[in-house]
Amino acid sequence: MNLSKDLELSMLTNLLKCAIFLMLSVASVADDGKFTFVERGNICPFDGMLLNEDAVAEILANDEFLKQKCELDKKFELNKQETEFKLKIEQLQITFDSQKERDKAIIEAKTKEIEKLNDIIKKKPGRNAVAWAIIGGFAAGTVGTISIVYAVNQVSQ
Repeated sequence: MNLSKDLELSMLTNLLKCAIFLMLSVASVADDGKFTFVERGNICPFDGMLLNEDAVAEILANDEFLKQKCELDKKFELNKQETEFKLKIEQLQITFDSQKERDKAIIEAKTKEIEKLNDIIKKKPGRNAVAWAIIGGFAAGTVGTISIVYAVNQVSQ
């Protein structure tokens, strides 16, 4: 996250530089400045600074250079930010896909477990089986006892 704040600060600084440069350029153009060529030894017709041709050429070239530099800096920062965002999107997509696969595997495992438990339940006797076993045992015991009593009575008579 620190990288993101540094990037924002860097972009803000560069944009501020471009804005100041453009404001100064507009201000210098909007001003009704005076211009004249003065040869050596002549008197200048107004107060101001005197620049030779090399200085004027350097100012004009520097102005164009700064405009191009500002534009290149802006493009660089935008491309850098775009690349970082694309990387972040790819990382999030990878995280999402891996989580989706993990969830799918968990669901498959749980589904298999449920199927196995259902098979076990199907194989076990039902709830009524215990009741029928008790009733059957009681009936068999009763019939057996009555039969033995009847047999003993028949033998003793």
